[in-house]
Amino acid sequence: MKLGSTCKASFHVFDANNNGSLEKEELKRKIRAVIRGKRFASSISEHYNDILDKEVDDVVDEIFDLVDKDKSGTIELEEFVEGFSRNKQVSDIIDKVIAHINAADSN
Repeated sequence: MKLGSTCKASFHVFDANNNGSLEKEELKRKIRAVIRGKRFASSISEHYNDILDKEVDDVVDEIFDLVDKDKSGTIELEEFVEGFSRNKQVSDIIDKVIAHINAADSN
């Protein structure tokens, strides 16, 4: 699959409300759901929930700093594709989250 197709598919996985843009809370909810699913499946202590939430906040803030070029507070598809293809760190983060989502969906 070409990078552009992968980026667009990833964007639509995160765009839960299908409005064509990603908001921070939308992205945080999707990532937290994956983490909580993994925590439940692996019996990670509830104690780590707050720590994981803080880490998710930090990761999403970093993604927005790197990708939201017009600083609108949302990431549009074009920004997402450009940020994904231009920045290996963003690409790695998104790839890991998508892999977890896909694994959870297949179970």
